[in-house]
Amino acid sequence: MKKIIIVCEGHTEEDFVSRVLYHELWPIDVFVEPRCIPTSPLSSGGSLNKQRIFHFLRNILRQQKNVYVTTFFDLYALPKDIHKLEDISATTDPLNRVLKIETAFRDAVVREIGCRRERFFPHIQPYEFGALLFSDEPLAKPSSNL
Repeated sequence: MKKIIIVCEGHTEEDFVSRVLYHELWPIDVFVEPRCIPTSPLSSGGSLNKQRIFHFLRNILRQQKNVYVTTFFDLYALPKDIHKLEDISATTDPLNRVLKIETAFRDAVVREIGCRRERFFPHIQPYEFGALLFSDEPLAKPSSNL
């Protein structure tokens, strides 16, 4: 069985991992564990910054050598100091922007924390995850050729 720790931005993402992803991935021998980043002694979720994110990731990646780690952060309000690409701000397409940020973020974590590249694969959600839950947009448009 493979174990993936999903570092969540907030409690909405954490609930989604626990209630949906967990049950979808368990049958294929993948165990997912959501974790929210602590923001104070009594609270977690939200208020992300590079120092808090990297400290949390460093602890996870160094404590458990046999797990994979990913993130579940929204692009909106993502701390700009987690990446060092000046051309990202010029990229207006959210998907291209996310790809550039994920690549820079992964490179920074591998370099600064010293983990194996294949253990960390960040996910930045291009749209506000909470807003998608209240959306009524279909996932795929029906083909007009039917």
